Amino acid sequence: MIRPRTCRRACCKRGSTMRKHTGFTLVELLVVIAIIGVLVALLLPAVQSAREAARRSQCLNNMKQQGLAVHMYHDAMGMFPDGGGESSIITWAWGALVLPHAESANAQKLINFDHGFNSMANRDAIKTLLPFYQCPTAPPNVVVTATVNIPGPDDAAETNYLAVGTHRRVPEQGPVYGQGIDFFGSGVIFNGSKTKMKDVEDGTSNTLLLCEVDVMEDDPLKKDPSFSAYCPQGACNLGKIWAAWGTATTYFGINSHIGPGKPSAFEDGSIDSWHSGGANFTFADGHVAFISEGVDQLVLTALTTRAGAEVVDVSL
Repeated sequence: MIRPRTCRRACCKRGSTMRKHTGFTLVELLVVIAIIGVLVALLLPAVQSAREAARRSQCLNNMKQQGLAVHMYHDAMGMFPDGGGESSIITWAWGALVLPHAESANAQKLINFDHGFNSMANRDAIKTLLPFYQCPTAPPNVVVTATVNIPGPDDAAETNYLAVGTHRRVPEQGPVYGQGIDFFGSGVIFNGSKTKMKDVEDGTSNTLLLCEVDVMEDDPLKKDPSFSAYCPQGACNLGKIWAAWGTATTYFGINSHIGPGKPSAFEDGSIDSWHSGGANFTFADGHVAFISEGVDQLVLTALTTRAGAEVVDVSL
């Protein structure tokens, strides 16, 4: 009897099927990559915008705490702190004076107030970098070297915040710091100020107290000899330190840029920020707000004065 040959292969068995191999084709892979790229392109700006909103909020919180420290200083001393940095006497600015009332009180212990800002006794103190004065959006602050003709140490730590209470007119010529500079203390905190709460006749909720300034080490304007009237030898950075010279001016508006031939060679105390479209401010009553860089110059100046009797819409 002849028996049929049996097939031992699995494929010969009844009902058996061959296993199919699955995978992506090159076209499908490219399509998936393209879709992912589109999604990233759509989501990344939103993520960056959310992060910047968080940083701007943190910056506002910094300024809120600074405003609180200024008010605590007023409660203790009966007046707002000085703007510091008079041309003939290097005095401490509000940024140093309010430290005992701020979270950075430990840094204040480094300061010897029995000696001036430019005393060798305070060499280490003025070089202390304080997160309290660092905008989270801006690049990290550094210790800068300024070569003005003043005695003592010339290294000092930067700040992203100044008091906005001074209008300055600076000559286009003048090789020495302070030569020919006019100071107009129309705000709350300015050079040599002793302002009291009752002096803010325009209302504390209508008067600016503090503002933002940007610190750009590679700013070509600060290295251009045509801008050396106030800042000889590129020493402009000394105007943006927390220990002294703690005031800004509204002369140039917000986030403005000047160039040769402008009425003033002084940009260092202008109001600038690393936030797009405007800058953060602290008002004299302690509240904080973001003001657009498109605000009218007259409105900005009116907000700076403490007793100008201007009628200003503060809903900016």
